[in-house]
Amino acid sequence: MFGYFVLGLILVVMIRDTVNQIRQKKWLRVLGAVFMLPMLAFFAAEGAYGGSAAKDAATQYVGYIPGHFYVMEHGNYTEVSAAVFRRMQALETVAYISFAAGLVCNMLSFLIGKTDK
Repeated sequence: MFGYFVLGLILVVMIRDTVNQIRQKKWLRVLGAVFMLPMLAFFAAEGAYGGSAAKDAATQYVGYIPGHFYVMEHGNYTEVSAAVFRRMQALETVAYISFAAGLVCNMLSFLIGKTDK
């Protein structure tokens, strides 16, 4: 429950800062903030389902049943439907790619801001 509060607080701060950046026409920072949103969605889904898609469940999980799908967090496996497993895999991939893109946008924004002064 506390995790959802923290995620909500982070989201509110990001939205407030993004609106301020739009007003100042700092588009790289805005784009960087937008690219961070899938990571927050991934963390929220990870908390709701009990972890991220466990691709290594067949070799690591003693209670593994072939044909079943699991999510894992800190060694605790939870069985989920195939749709949830695939959704978590896709969200994880999108989150990591967009997080990297967001970091690049923020770095560019920082470097451009340094040269503007």
